[in-house]
Amino acid sequence: MKRWIAVSLLFLFTAAVAFAGGQTDSGQGASGKVGINPPGTLPIVDEKVSLSCFVGMTGACDDFENALLTKWVEEKTNVHINWNVASQSDYTAKLNLIVASNDLPDMFLHAPWTLAQLQVLGTDEVLRPLNDLIDSRGVTSKVIYSRFPRLKKILTLPDGNIYGMPAITGAFHAQAQLKMWVYQPWMQALGIETPETTEDLYDMLMAFKTKDPNGNGKADEIPLAGAPGGWASAIDLYIMNSFIYNDGDRRMRAIDGKITVSYDKPEWREGLRYIKRLYDAGLIARESFTQTGDQLKQLGENPDTPILGTVPGGFQGVFSVVGGSSGRWLEYKTIPPVRGPGGIRTTAFIADMGLTDRITELCISTTNPHPEVAFSWGEFLYTKEATRFADGGLEGVNWEWLPENTTVKAVDGTPALFRALATTEKNVTWGNITPRYGYFPEYHSKQADNPERPLETILYAETKNNYMPYVPPAEQIIPILAFTEAASSEIADMETLLKDYVKEMIARFVTGDANLDTGWDGYLRELRNMGLPRYIELYQEAYDTTMN
Repeated sequence: MKRWIAVSLLFLFTAAVAFAGGQTDSGQGASGKVGINPPGTLPIVDEKVSLSCFVGMTGACDDFENALLTKWVEEKTNVHINWNVASQSDYTAKLNLIVASNDLPDMFLHAPWTLAQLQVLGTDEVLRPLNDLIDSRGVTSKVIYSRFPRLKKILTLPDGNIYGMPAITGAFHAQAQLKMWVYQPWMQALGIETPETTEDLYDMLMAFKTKDPNGNGKADEIPLAGAPGGWASAIDLYIMNSFIYNDGDRRMRAIDGKITVSYDKPEWREGLRYIKRLYDAGLIARESFTQTGDQLKQLGENPDTPILGTVPGGFQGVFSVVGGSSGRWLEYKTIPPVRGPGGIRTTAFIADMGLTDRITELCISTTNPHPEVAFSWGEFLYTKEATRFADGGLEGVNWEWLPENTTVKAVDGTPALFRALATTEKNVTWGNITPRYGYFPEYHSKQADNPERPLETILYAETKNNYMPYVPPAEQIIPILAFTEAASSEIADMETLLKDYVKEMIARFVTGDANLDTGWDGYLRELRNMGLPRYIELYQEAYDTTMN
């Protein structure tokens, strides 16, 4: 085996989840057969089976053993999970060690692996192909792949295998997640209209800086702040789309069928020049390129006096406390993309969102002695009742079903199927890290908000009205691509180097640590030295294979 390849790939991970390892503990022995019930039947086994699972600590759960969802799933399935949890700080080191060893867990839950990494892990015999299990034990999996044949094509790697059970979700707002939020009381106090152009945006931020919109007589207002690690909260994400397409990840489009990246184009430099103009004018908080998400939220929730005027983020919880006592999160509204000097006004669109929100919510190791049980456990998590529990918590406590003749509307205006009652406490659910099946429009026809916490309603409306009109043509959006084993190995290190370098140079160019005029040619040269032409070539090959 070539497990060292997998290890090198695992050093690339930057996801905010963590994993740890452990041994299988089954009453049937390491290789014993168990009596398993027919697919879709509960319990899965009559005699309890124990499986080990690596999982990362989440904001919703740091005690997987005693979480209410854990106890409920075990009661339903008769499968006991020996949880092995690692914190964010030791995630990469532990996962690398585990994959490099022969001491694999039975399952990985919510592993942040890409298709390219799955290809290597499958070849390395770390992960077990699921094709035969889908055929023999699949229930909802078969429904999913029948309904979304494109998804099956995406998840089937060049070796012909599927290695992960995905999450099928339908958060409409996540399709266009690069939003910009503005504190509405400041706009009202200063009589500012919604900005239409990059110049309007500059003028609005300057007014926030100089005209004391919070009315405390102090120059304490922060016109614009971001954080590099939060959900869509990096400074360049929203703004750059007024100059050239920027999704914050691959920063890549297909123009007339040809793959092109944005960050080596003159328009990218002009976007950086505009962001630097904001920075030099003191309109961007200096800490925006280094601070954590928690620090950004502290700015948004500054006690007593609001000080944060404008902030990028996938939702209000990036910079404020949703449902918090201050209620400040409700006072931020989005603004549409602004038109740049070249007439560009676009927003990033996440390809295949809802079909492949997560492609590896559950992976099964090759050393698992009971793969059929593990797969059926994942199939149970796909069920309507399990998806509802995993997403919303306890029925009657966190949410309730509504009668068929209800007049309560869901976020998309259709009659709602349930009503949210209260937010979940910690260790009720695991966070959204399970295989689940809640595709839109069903997702939104089911989601009814508590009027005191209308998060989903707000996000749906803001996305529909302010961002979906500006998504690029569908043929320009690059879907998730599967690479051959050779391409996967070649592209992995190259992709990480390029992404990290682009992020680094955004900060350096904007802050003045590098010069946009004298340093641009050197920047382009370094991109070429890192393999950008070959990187684009590999993506082109995979794109042509996937789309043809």
